[in-house]
Amino acid sequence: MSEERWHVRAVALPDGEDPVDLWIGDGRLTGEPLDGARDLPGAFVAPGLVDAHVHLTFEARDRLGLQRGSPELIAAHLDLQRSAGVLAVRDAGSLPGVALEPDGATGVRVVGCGPFLAPPDLFLAHLYEPTPPEAAVDAARERVRSGWPWVKIIADHPGPDGSPLAPRLGYPFDLMAKIADAVHAEGGRLAVHVMGDIVREVVAAGVDSVEHGNWAAPETVREMAARGTAWCPTLTTVLHHIEPVADKIAAARALLDRQRETLPLAAALGVTLLAGTDEEPHGSVADEVAALVRYGAPPGAALAAATTGARAYLGLPGLEPGAPADLVTFDADPRADPAALKRPAAVLAAGRRIEPT
Repeated sequence: MSEERWHVRAVALPDGEDPVDLWIGDGRLTGEPLDGARDLPGAFVAPGLVDAHVHLTFEARDRLGLQRGSPELIAAHLDLQRSAGVLAVRDAGSLPGVALEPDGATGVRVVGCGPFLAPPDLFLAHLYEPTPPEAAVDAARERVRSGWPWVKIIADHPGPDGSPLAPRLGYPFDLMAKIADAVHAEGGRLAVHVMGDIVREVVAAGVDSVEHGNWAAPETVREMAARGTAWCPTLTTVLHHIEPVADKIAAARALLDRQRETLPLAAALGVTLLAGTDEEPHGSVADEVAALVRYGAPPGAALAAATTGARAYLGLPGLEPGAPADLVTFDADPRADPAALKRPAAVLAAGRRIEPT
């Protein structure tokens, strides 16, 4: 354990108003003063940031030039996250046969969904091993039994024209419901990638989190709230593809208008929002929080999507006494300007200070 001792006096995000005092010793948080503790800079403090939709084992866009699935690529991605104050990620689909270490030894805790679950000829051939419908329930069950806490289904995907506005469908919804039941019976949770206007059917199947889901209608958002379904809209990735064509394509404009309507509704109804960057650079969750705010989420809800809300939903500790000292501080209030998330004053991973980039 780290021998470093620290003292933090800062406003606790996302809901705090007055400064609180935290002490860190032996890598953990305590509410009791510690002799020899050094003051950590920063006027605002949050538990380590969370990116709830990443892909550690491959790159959607070749930025680093490292081999797909290699330990070097995974380590580079984790380095980028850690230096940005992101100390927990949910890997939302990995390459078959590639292990991910969950315990935070790298300074970043990893919650894994395991390999993508999708039928033949639906998803990107170089990223998954197809599972025919008749084998899907057993395959999902086996993923949880083999140690993955989540299972990730691809519900739809763009066809040959590559358009995300009219994707092809994967498993039937009644089969998706059976997969959800099997995953839950094994103690796991189910995330589902959905790009098209089928979010209502996916939610009705009993999934735990909707990934993307940007066509969710108001009545579907209400159903999410009633069921406790989380929503990870991956806005920065979606906007990368949709905003440039919104002036030319009516469906793109409609999707953006829908998002402006449903994100504030989801926050008002208490839907768990999760900040996830997907195809965007690792370590860029601050941009996702800013996008959530830009499309109508209140700043506190958007910040919770990358801090306390995401941590609670994923079963990760926060700033409570006895928890691992994974935290990030800021000189400026990210609720007033989400860009402040890009400028950590200090980052601690298990009580050890990491120099932000």
